[in-house]
Amino acid sequence: MRGRFVNNKKGITLVETVVSMLLLAIIIVSVVGAFMAARLSVERSKNRTKAMNLLRSRMEWVKAQNPDTIGGWIAAPLPVENNVDNVIGQDDLVNDTRTTTVATDINGNYVVTITLNWEKRTMGGAIPKGTAGNPDLQLVTVISP
Repeated sequence: MRGRFVNNKKGITLVETVVSMLLLAIIIVSVVGAFMAARLSVERSKNRTKAMNLLRSRMEWVKAQNPDTIGGWIAAPLPVENNVDNVIGQDDLVNDTRTTTVATDINGNYVVTITLNWEKRTMGGAIPKGTAGNPDLQLVTVISP
């Protein structure tokens, strides 16, 4: 029985070649898909961090204002800012909009809400940016007059 295997010199059959190529293709497609998903995840994280930094910078600016000035924003709200990241010299966020609103609570404190919406990329396109009722990212703070 041993001699039968030693004398077999036919080589790799066509079926074995096709099966090995199919397995190799499946592995390559899986690895490429994983890299693409990881890249998209990194981009989303980077954009979310950038958005949070834009919100924090606006919140710090609001906190540095005179409380009387902040109170004036209830009657005349701050204008909506479009493409905020372009204003500060970068363009990572696509079609972004930052909105600052001020209201008062029952104690007379100012409730400042800063919202940022932007389009997010997906594997096959883009997700529309958020709305006022369903924002992409939002910070809220209470400031005493």
